[in-house]
Amino acid sequence: PRIVPTKRDNEEFQSVFSGQLWQGLEIQEIDQCLTAFVSLQNEEKHPIITAYGFFGSKIVTYLNACENANEKLGELADILKNFSVILAELDSNSGYDPEEIFQIINDTGRKLTEFDYLRNYLFLRTRKYLGNGHIDKLYDDHWDKFEDWDSENLELFFRAFLMAKLGPTCFEGEDKDIHPFDCYRKHIKTIEEQDQNLSPLLQLSSYADSYKKLDNRMQFYDTLKLVRLNWFLLFMKHTFELSEETCDKLCDILESYIVRKGLCNGNCANSYENIKTFCSESLKKKLNLQEFVDKLSHKWPDNSKVEEVLKKHADEVDPNLVLYILQRIEHPDKSFEDAQIKKLARPSNSFSDLYKNNLDQSWEEFLPEMEDLLDQTENVEGSIGEIASIKARPEEDTWKPEKIIKRTKKLLDCFNRIWKPKAKDYL
Repeated sequence: PRIVPTKRDNEEFQSVFSGQLWQGLEIQEIDQCLTAFVSLQNEEKHPIITAYGFFGSKIVTYLNACENANEKLGELADILKNFSVILAELDSNSGYDPEEIFQIINDTGRKLTEFDYLRNYLFLRTRKYLGNGHIDKLYDDHWDKFEDWDSENLELFFRAFLMAKLGPTCFEGEDKDIHPFDCYRKHIKTIEEQDQNLSPLLQLSSYADSYKKLDNRMQFYDTLKLVRLNWFLLFMKHTFELSEETCDKLCDILESYIVRKGLCNGNCANSYENIKTFCSESLKKKLNLQEFVDKLSHKWPDNSKVEEVLKKHADEVDPNLVLYILQRIEHPDKSFEDAQIKKLARPSNSFSDLYKNNLDQSWEEFLPEMEDLLDQTENVEGSIGEIASIKARPEEDTWKPEKIIKRTKKLLDCFNRIWKPKAKDYL
């Protein structure tokens, strides 16, 4: 064959092409061919085997329906003998762009993903520098890992990789729908001019390994439905060659910053602009991690403001953010979606309304007797301690304003241990 599949498909391809597949089917009569082909059409089998079974069954069914089956079989054989593969070789002197030709030809077939184009692009250049001899090893070491990724994850990684290499605005411009592969092609020429070897493929592989290691830390962004910062972490790690330990500290800094910004501003998304600005500046000035922490420190939410929100206005914060904070403090061993975590819901009514609705006598008659307690109630309504009181009701013996005030203080202490008051506390 002039064309062979990738290594993961090659064994099944060879079993069909060489006829080995038929040895296990034990066909003794021609009538058994259709049954054998149909048996190959199984979802658990490799797609090449399934496809072979599909076309084989269609051919046998067609021939069985023909009166002159032998003649039709001869015609089919002639068609297959005349089947040809067109090989187009383009060199640098031809004036044609190989990728453009590849895309034009492919427009008649299945729609390729951005990563399909990337694979073609990289291995075309790899063959140019290495020749065919080492392609299999290179594939095993640096590309085979991508075969296990689903298309959505590949797309997210590709975008994160490009933003890490080219800056967070690489997809912005007059054309609002810039495709990742077009973006990659436009900028990769600079790398090739500086270092004409395998660096593009090796670099992509290295970034992919880092991206996979970040999966656990990205759950924070997924939980709060925030835009992931994979790209920034990839940028910092590879630009400044950060160790795994330092990279983990950076994840803590970003999480703390976003949580605190979300509490003070009511919108976690506002925290991204400073991060994007630093990345853009660093691409020009080569700033380091310490400079990033210093810059972030000037924007770091004031701890007194954070405490004020948690003591008095936690009920005005995004409920998911409050639940996330309580889950990390009180139930770190449980998932965010756990039913017990979801019970940490704030009371639907204010304490004043609950008093009023649960008393037989009128509120006006009862008020003078409860002024002291109501004063205390004002100090706990809306606090994170009150929200964490799963069934805070004034008629219950377990509910006491003093108890909630004490619990709020404990939660604040825990909060400052997990999300430290200052950025520099992490380094």
